[in-house]
Amino acid sequence: MSAEELRIEELVANFTPDHFIAGSGEYRLVKDYRDAFDYRKLLERYHDILNKYDYIVGDWGYDQLRLKGFFKDDFRNAAIDAKIGHLEDYLYEYCNFGCAYFVIEQTGEFQRKGRDTSPGRPRNKNKNKNKNQAHTEERRKDVKRPKKKPKFKKKVNEPKPKNEKKPVKKELKQGQQKKNSFVIRQKDN
Repeated sequence: MSAEELRIEELVANFTPDHFIAGSGEYRLVKDYRDAFDYRKLLERYHDILNKYDYIVGDWGYDQLRLKGFFKDDFRNAAIDAKIGHLEDYLYEYCNFGCAYFVIEQTGEFQRKGRDTSPGRPRNKNKNKNKNQAHTEERRKDVKRPKKKPKFKKKVNEPKPKNEKKPVKKELKQGQQKKNSFVIRQKDN
């Protein structure tokens, strides 16, 4: 047996659902739907990239174990579909209907970039205060411009001067027709 196989055998022998090791993290089994959890297969498929996640979901499809990481819901920097609250959406969208799956939670001490796991640490609210300082100062200045009133012409009902000529219609003599006009004819019965 190789060194990796001996390490896997030792981990399987010391397995308990409340506390086990995968990669460099410590985990506990949260949910095991339809007896999907196989510790040996988890160790074979586990990759170090999964260390950054709070939860790992493993689902079975076509005799293959697929692992997907999820963050806790309070982690602000995570995409909404990468949070554990959207586990059901993931199962409906990406997994076979009714497939066996399991959920494990990381319990060991780990530090993720962008989030502190200690509960009592005060947050620095002015973290990015100096980052855009010049830009915000420009915004704060009031620019005094004279207010321009909109120019609307008001209609005034003034009487028209009497000198103004009205267009005169030419009267046509009887029998003459105006050019470019329609002729109304009576229907013959």
